[in-house]
Amino acid sequence: MARIPDPAELISLLEKFGVIVIPDGTGNFTHNSAFYLVDRNGKLAQVFD
Repeated sequence: MARIPDPAELISLLEKFGVIVIPDGTGNFTHNSAFYLVDRNGKLAQVFD
């Protein structure tokens, strides 16, 4: 699990991994529920649904 505090970095990361985030109208978000495994070099190693 990761928390990316920089909004620009977060947007870039979401776009690179194809994560779709939708505001739910209550201040939270809905997103696809895949788990992305990233290796030590920052490369996407596997996606778990």
